[in-house]
Amino acid sequence: MMRHTAVPETAPGFFLSVLKPLFISLAVTFLALCLLAICIAYGPVSEQAADTCIRIATVVCVFLSGFLSARQKSNRGFLWGGMAGLMYAVTAYIIAALVFGSMTPGTGFLRLLLLGLLAGSIGGTVGVNTRRKKR
Repeated sequence: MMRHTAVPETAPGFFLSVLKPLFISLAVTFLALCLLAICIAYGPVSEQAADTCIRIATVVCVFLSGFLSARQKSNRGFLWGGMAGLMYAVTAYIIAALVFGSMTPGTGFLRLLLLGLLAGSIGGTVGVNTRRKKR
């Protein structure tokens, strides 16, 4: 009986599995927020509706990050997606802190981390189960 041993993840494999989907989801977030900004500037969008749209865009993009990262793997989608979601949350927080000049972590940051972990893990679970089968 042959034992299956885990092969360590290489740097290019890690990039393709987590960092590339992270950059894609951040780009989609940026485009969605730009579109929302245009709608706010030229349309009758309330602040409450804008806040809701921002939250929906964040959840969808974190899900996308987890989905894309796990889709390339054959197992552990929950783990890959959660890792991608957490990386998305930390990266988004750092970008927001640089833009707004404040880096005081509070309940908003913890909420973003939890959102990243949950939405990324769900996206990873879906992504690993929708992976194309090799023929």
